[in-house]
Parts: sequence; C-alpha cells; structure tokens
Amino acid sequence: YYGSYENSWQNGDTVSYTWGWENLWLHGHYTFDFLYPDAAFGRLPGYPLFYGLHYLLAGPAHAVWATQLSQVLLDTLAVWLIFRITFRIAQGRGWAPYVGAALYAVYPFVLIWLTMIATEALATFITVLWAWVVVERVGGRWHVLVVGLVIGAAFYIREYLGIFLPITGLWWWLTTARATGQVWSWPALKP
Repeated sequence: YYGSYENSWQNGDTVSYTWGWENLWLHGHYTFDFLYPDAAFGRLPGYPLFYGLHYLLAGPAHAVWATQLSQVLLDTLAVWLIFRITFRIAQGRGWAPYVGAALYAVYPFVLIWLTMIATEALATFITVLWAWVVVERVGGRWHVLVVGLVIGAAFYIREYLGIFLPITGLWWWLTTARATGQVWSWPALKP
C-alpha cells in the first residue's frame, strides 16, 4: 500500500512523536522542536511515551519495528474486545459478536494505520478498551478507578478522547435508571 518500508511508518506527524520522546530521553526536555517555545504543548505525551517504551526495550535501531509489532498485537486484542462488547450488548444472542469482530478485523483504515508511528492505532485501541471496560464492568468494586485510568490514558493520547468522561457518566446514569426503574432521583440530604 505504501510503496516502501520508509513510507509505511512515517507521515507528517511522526517526527513530533519520536522526537518528543528522544528529546526527553536524551536531553531531559519534552519537546519536538527546541526552536519553537510552545512545541512541548504541541503533542500530548501519551503516544511519545508509548513509543519511548519500545525505544528503551528494543533500542533506538528497532524502536519503530517494536512499536509497529505492539500496535498489531493491540489491534488483534481489539478484535476480541469488539467481540466481547457486542456479545455483552447483544446479551449473547445472535451473530452480532461475530459480525462486529469480523467488520473491525477487516476495516481498511485500521489496517493502514497499524504500521504508522502516529496516534491513530493506539487511539483506536484505547477507544475499544474504554468501551469494553465500561460495558463489561471490569474491575468489580474498583470499576470507577479502572475507567478513570483508561479515560486518563485516552486523554493523554488524543485530547478529544476526553469526551469519554461525559459519555461514561451518561452510560452509567442510563444503565442505573434502567436497573432501578428511576430515571430521575435526587440523593437524600442528611443533616
């Protein structure tokens, strides 16, 4: 699709993620351009830290390849998470989980993003993970903390994913209202 290996992992944004990490690691300052004072605020640190983990584990020469491999593995996990989400929503009936997982597995844009050193693959995975954590109620009594950690991670990957916070509140409100039969309830005030 890209024509060459070099084109398969970099686009116009790639250096802002890789240099952000490398400048933090090598020079102690998080920025992708030392000549531009506000460059530290140009990219959130979530993806550069994800790339940086691979940089540390695989070394600078293999960081890109290791990041690509992790993105493929996370996307493979996302197929299973989509299956679980649709299984839960469809209450275990019908073909919905299989169709949902299959559609995600062959969605062309996700496949194209997997090799790119940019936020798209990780942001897509964290979106699927958030939906799974909310729907499956992962964490038992720690559920709110787990959801908060996933929302926090999502926000630091792409700031627009902060929308998960109000959506989660609305989801919990609607599912609680359905379970209790009360759409509106005001907590009792205790003196």
